[in-house]
Amino acid sequence: MGDENIKNKIVIFATAVIIVIMVLVSMGMKGDKPIEAACVLPLVRDVIDTVTLRGTVIEQGRDTVYPNGASRILSVYVKVGDKVARGQTLMRLETVDDRETLSEGVYRDAERSLEEFAQSEDPAGAVASFAAAAAALQPGEPEVYDVKSPINGVVMSLGGSAGDVISGLLPCAAVSDLSKLAVRAQVAENKISQLFVGMPCRVTCEPLCGDTTFSGSVTEITPFAKQTGFLTQDKTIKTDVMISLAYPPATLRPGYSAQARLVVDRHEDALLVPYSAVGQDEEGEYLFAVRGGKAVKVPVQTGLELDKWIEITGDMIQGELIVADVLSVTEGVRVTARVNP
Repeated sequence: MGDENIKNKIVIFATAVIIVIMVLVSMGMKGDKPIEAACVLPLVRDVIDTVTLRGTVIEQGRDTVYPNGASRILSVYVKVGDKVARGQTLMRLETVDDRETLSEGVYRDAERSLEEFAQSEDPAGAVASFAAAAAALQPGEPEVYDVKSPINGVVMSLGGSAGDVISGLLPCAAVSDLSKLAVRAQVAENKISQLFVGMPCRVTCEPLCGDTTFSGSVTEITPFAKQTGFLTQDKTIKTDVMISLAYPPATLRPGYSAQARLVVDRHEDALLVPYSAVGQDEEGEYLFAVRGGKAVKVPVQTGLELDKWIEITGDMIQGELIVADVLSVTEGVRVTARVNP
């Protein structure tokens, strides 16, 4: 009976040993089995970081002509859009000599200024200034005189038609040299530090030029910022930027919308990997390189972005395989690389 118990114990012990050995062997085999992982070769590209500004084409070469005080327009010899030469007569006027006619001109010019008053940063102040200037006007001695163009250019506005009375507070004509155009744009406060006067850019006007671009440069950055979006929830702080255009196309006109692209940073021969290849833990950013058939954790720093790829710097060797999805492997695991095209 005792011998039989001993034999049973030996059998049980032997069975247990065999099971343990099988489990250990199984675990060892499982641990040695490599994981198939999608891998990529880092791209080598020149990467640029840009800021895109949207704005409006404006005139830089506008000259305005004022009448000699309150006057009645006798004749107008041009129309808006006409090309004129310097010294060419635009209209003939006669100064008014009575207060009733003067008041007529003030009232008319006030109506012309309503939109300008409304768009002013201080509408009430603009109205008050106009009223004060109007109150100081005095009728003059009757005099017939001609208004001439101060420059070669295009007539952009006229103060009225024959028979109208103008106060003298507003221009009676404006002429622009349309070879001198600029783009007035706005830049967000988090981007303004990247811009500087003299910075070159490329400008497009899609409705007009399609993919055609022309050159420009930053000529002015206002020394203050202002809040936009007063009537919406999307309130932002922006700064005005002026971009002068070099040789703008003849079809470009003030008031058109335009887009300027400025290069603020450039990295040559940068290493790029997919976004999904980069992970982050308490030690910082990292990726897995395939070295010696294993996933090796490599600390990296990320930089500029390009489409679905991101620039990396660190202990990398150009041309070595990178695991495309950082979550698909763990450090030290054996890897069978499946290189994606």
